[in-house]
Amino acid sequence: MKRLLENQIPLVLREQYIPNSGNDGRPGKPKLGLRTDSSVAAFEAYEDPVFAKAAFLANGYAFDGMHGDIFSVDPARVGESIQAHIAASGPLELSSTNVPSFGFAALRDGEHYIQGGLRVVDQFPEMPVVEKTVGYKIYSGSGTLQLEANEAGHRITFEFSVPATDTYEVSLKPFEATSYGRYEVSIDREVLTEYDFYTPETGVKPFRVLESGVELSEGTHELTFQNMGKNDASSNYKMGVITCRFLNEAAVRERELKEERGNTQRSFSLTYGRTTDGGAESIERTETCCRWVCTRTDWTWLPTWVIPSGQNGGPSPRRPTSDRSGHSVSTGPKTRRVIIPSSSTENHRKTARPAFHGTSSRLRE
Repeated sequence: MKRLLENQIPLVLREQYIPNSGNDGRPGKPKLGLRTDSSVAAFEAYEDPVFAKAAFLANGYAFDGMHGDIFSVDPARVGESIQAHIAASGPLELSSTNVPSFGFAALRDGEHYIQGGLRVVDQFPEMPVVEKTVGYKIYSGSGTLQLEANEAGHRITFEFSVPATDTYEVSLKPFEATSYGRYEVSIDREVLTEYDFYTPETGVKPFRVLESGVELSEGTHELTFQNMGKNDASSNYKMGVITCRFLNEAAVRERELKEERGNTQRSFSLTYGRTTDGGAESIERTETCCRWVCTRTDWTWLPTWVIPSGQNGGPSPRRPTSDRSGHSVSTGPKTRRVIIPSSSTENHRKTARPAFHGTSSRLRE
């Protein structure tokens, strides 16, 4: 079971996706494929750090929501253990690999700047409300919690926790509207800043940094929003909050490096193997490292595989041609095959391998 749970992890490229293999009907739409819940469950069962790293990656480099389930002896301890592993050894980092049993190989280089800094990301609709002086509504479409304040002075207090004593940058992802007011934001009764939720252009806004250098001890804290009035142009005193984020100094630096340099990781992958259909063997290599896969690299080589004639499965070819030896060549988008006579199958059965032509790469900014 452990092998079944971990077999997808070596396939991840650029920490963003697992390349499509074969004709799966999703050309140009790769996805990560790792799930936070299954990775957390695998870590709880086997206590293998690779599952902690997979869960951290699948969860968007955040610890929010990482815990055991109703069958766990101590659900909170599972999330704390994952955080400890990430703090000690960093996130998932894969080198070049060959997985013969799966028929997958990948070349990897470059760096990323997610190196295990502490990130706490909480969704307000899921945070415990410690105190409120007026009701609130939750809008699932935008993930917004809206305080229904119709006069000045109302407040609401949320509970959150951080995994370690450190200095944090506190950020807010707000929903702003024409009917929203001004609010004083404080943590444990210490005022951070005042934020005006009014805007003439209603909608979800990007993260806003409320305060940097906030010292927080490990454990539970309280985040309070206290109404202080409203903009003259606003029609009411409400407010909308979506997400709060706490980054320690290492995480802030990693974000700056990422914004400055981007993700410099590059990867080239191929799938290979031998399948049997009615006694005849076929070898097929489908191109999986095109422009839509290597988003920062323009690969200019053309891969070629040799397969027995009569076994031309997979995606329908386009533009039929022939090579110099008279063998038919089928060239489709992202795939090139050379069809050889069946009598030659035995010779190529042991020697067939990819040939790369004009191999080169060029980084694209």
